[in-house]
Amino acid sequence: MKVEGGTKVTWAFDNDFGYNVFYRYFGLVLEDMIAPDYEKGLKNLKDHMESLQMHDYSHISIVTTQAEKVYVYHAKSGLEKSILQANIGMAYGKIIGFLTKNNIEMNGTPKLSNMKQEGDFLEFVASLPVLSNEVIDESGEITAEYTYQGKAIKLVHVGSYDDFGLSYQVLSDYMAENDLIINGPAWEDFVTDPTLVKPEDLTTHIYQPIK
Repeated sequence: MKVEGGTKVTWAFDNDFGYNVFYRYFGLVLEDMIAPDYEKGLKNLKDHMESLQMHDYSHISIVTTQAEKVYVYHAKSGLEKSILQANIGMAYGKIIGFLTKNNIEMNGTPKLSNMKQEGDFLEFVASLPVLSNEVIDESGEITAEYTYQGKAIKLVHVGSYDDFGLSYQVLSDYMAENDLIINGPAWEDFVTDPTLVKPEDLTTHIYQPIK
């Protein structure tokens, strides 16, 4: 039963001893006999419930994503924050330079996929959606690809990029609680521009493909 500040659990034992004198006498001392076990059981239940991860999943939904035409840059970076930020900025700079040179129009928000981590290095893919990705980069640095199409978990993250770890933990717990299976690398869709919005007001959509 919900009460102010928490949940009240009542564990009761009820029995009708009838008119048997012995059973009635036994009933008088029964409480003292079983009360310690009840207290122990309720404490174990309380400890178990308090040990569980409790999250608000209202900002999570299961969606079907559609494939988008994108130009991407595959990169590898050290994990130190300043180095990673510089390499991500460089990756987007490469793509924007290619789009500008070839008069290619963007058609969506920047995306970033963390492919895998090996030791102190992270492989990532930066991408920008476009109306058309038919132009080929002769240098091979920028490649024309399509984003994932299919079933995915969508988590709306509001706040600093530094707090992504917390959102990914919530995402992981949600998947575990619902027996969902990963079907490819997650990616981040940067909805708001960090040059125009305060860090605490940034909105990012995190997608995790699932089977």
